[in-house]
Amino acid sequence: MNEAAFAAAVDDIARVSARFLASLESTAAPKNREEEAAKARARAAQRYGPVSSALHSTQGRTNNEDQAKTIGGVSPGPGLGAWGSRRLPQRRRV
Repeated sequence: MNEAAFAAAVDDIARVSARFLASLESTAAPKNREEEAAKARARAAQRYGPVSSALHSTQGRTNNEDQAKTIGGVSPGPGLGAWGSRRLPQRRRV
């Protein structure tokens, strides 16, 4: 009995919400995505400084195999495997 009442209430809310959203109107002019992106880049450049083009280029990078051997660009160090795992010593048998 409660399940049917709950389902009916959910359906009513969905119907009213859909009607409400369909009736909303905006007085703002539509925005141009390219213009908004350019404004955001200009704000970021003013706040953080200009982005170096070297960050966007593939020149000067090591090959993928070398990068895969590091964790976050830092070598795991001596005695550690490619992903930072260390072999545990074997137990002595008694």
